[in-house]
Amino acid sequence: MATIHLQKIVTGWLDGFKSTKVQWNNPPEGTVLSFFANASPEFTTTPDHFSGTASVRIGTVTWTSVVDEPHPGKSHHYVTIEVINAESSKMMFDLFMSWVT
Repeated sequence: MATIHLQKIVTGWLDGFKSTKVQWNNPPEGTVLSFFANASPEFTTTPDHFSGTASVRIGTVTWTSVVDEPHPGKSHHYVTIEVINAESSKMMFDLFMSWVT
């Protein structure tokens, strides 16, 4: 039976309409990988009210393999995940990776 795994990769902050790229070394090979993020707004607060909106999206995901032919033990791979703040206000995000074995 297949098992779905979930791992938080990073927590970070992004200013409005900005993006960042996160590199994750040696993700599982030979399986389906999924990347997603949860957003939390930076709240505007007053004594009787708080509000905030945050929207995050995943941009380009790139798999890179680095092969060191004379030194096979030094070969590795990594993914680069673009995280984009789709709102004008600052937000916090948690980036996750899931995969199936």
